[in-house]
Amino acid sequence: MSTVYYTLEILKKEGLIQEIEFYNSDNRYDVNLSSHINLICRKCGNIKDFDEPLPFSSEMIEGRTGFRSEEMRVAVFGYCKRCRSNK
Repeated sequence: MSTVYYTLEILKKEGLIQEIEFYNSDNRYDVNLSSHINLICRKCGNIKDFDEPLPFSSEMIEGRTGFRSEEMRVAVFGYCKRCRSNK
């Protein structure tokens, strides 16, 4: 197992994957490094990318607030179609 975690750490440092951190469950890893929205099912834990443009940009945030973002993570939590139909 230590080899797996060591490899994940190297891939993160090289910028080839992004770690998605959660407070109440295990962290996950994403190869999609672009700014995008993650749809996260609260029941099964499945994560799906929502490939539509973000409603805001880092330039817009900086222009309005002076805050310069280095990366963005947008997460939407709810229930996937499969889990909703299994209720």
